Amino acid sequence: MSRRDGLAPEVRAVSSVQRGLWGLGQVFPGVPDYNVCFAVRLHGPIDTGTARASLAEIVRRHEILRATFPVREGQPITHIDGFGPPTMPVVDLSGLPVSFIQAESARLERVHAGHAFDLQLGPLLQAVLIRRDADHHTLLISLHRMICDAWSTRVLVDEFLATYEVLTKGRPVTGTPPAQYADVMA
Repeated sequence: MSRRDGLAPEVRAVSSVQRGLWGLGQVFPGVPDYNVCFAVRLHGPIDTGTARASLAEIVRRHEILRATFPVREGQPITHIDGFGPPTMPVVDLSGLPVSFIQAESARLERVHAGHAFDLQLGPLLQAVLIRRDADHHTLLISLHRMICDAWSTRVLVDEFLATYEVLTKGRPVTGTPPAQYADVMA
């Protein structure tokens, strides 16, 4: 498999935390207990194209969000590749009765949280945007614990909001490259 940017994929060792999570995944395959799921409430009109572009920029900047964990000689390795932009379907519930919106939103959150990630094939990030009405949206994000922790979810939300703001103003995303997982967890 080759990266979409034409470069060879990068292969690295997994961290000790990732090795433990991988081992649990072998014992309990497909269990969503190792998912990190959260909802971001967004107020005001949302341009879905810009929201998708914001998420794609974050995935581009953070290589761990493009990681998969194939097995080599019986052990997991970290494989960083150039996935295309993440999908972010939009579920438009606007104009429906409030009780239906609440019930359907809760159902979508449960379904989203219960997704079984394939560590070897990826991607290990999913996002869904729920439009409740023109000014109220919920962004559901689900990641496997192999690529995130509680601290990194806050970083992801902050970067999403900042990137969305920059892109809506028609400016390019700039700044210093973020610290990568391998730099912090090596």
